[in-house]
Amino acid sequence: MQRRQAGYLCNLSRGIGFGKVKPAMEVAQRLVTSMVETRAPDIRPCTVASGIRRKELEMFEGTGYKPVVPYTGHGVGRAVHGPPYLYEKDSTVLEPGMVATLEPMITLTSSGDLNSSIADQYVSTEPGNECLTTGAPQDIHLQERAGRRPGMTQSRLGCRTATGDIWRRMGIVARNSRLRGSP
Repeated sequence: MQRRQAGYLCNLSRGIGFGKVKPAMEVAQRLVTSMVETRAPDIRPCTVASGIRRKELEMFEGTGYKPVVPYTGHGVGRAVHGPPYLYEKDSTVLEPGMVATLEPMITLTSSGDLNSSIADQYVSTEPGNECLTTGAPQDIHLQERAGRRPGMTQSRLGCRTATGDIWRRMGIVARNSRLRGSP
């Protein structure tokens, strides 16, 4: 989910399940949630971007899962994907005021249509960081049924619902001390 305020973007991702969630999806969701929680303290001044990626890859070892995207996260500003890119060859040293999203992703099917991802956005501050996407539960939100609309697949309807009605009902607000906004 993205939100633009005063020309700046906010990036947030949560899981929504339609019907019963498979145990493998619950395990994957716990893993990506753990990755965000464990890597979040690394978004701070003087951290090298590539080090965050290396630590995430170590967390994947022994899980049976592989990362989907070639980065752990990315910078966010006037574009939703920008530097620093938290990948293995990024030598960027984080500075106060830099904004980055952590978003590990796991795909559970070979087609890639079933995946688990969490994305939270942080601003690097002295002495650590501030989460800009507080208030959004990280567990899978269950929707009893997706419903149908002509010309819309269930996944597209789920995305549309997630960025509208469900987020409002869950009371989620993305915040930034300088840029106020809500989804």
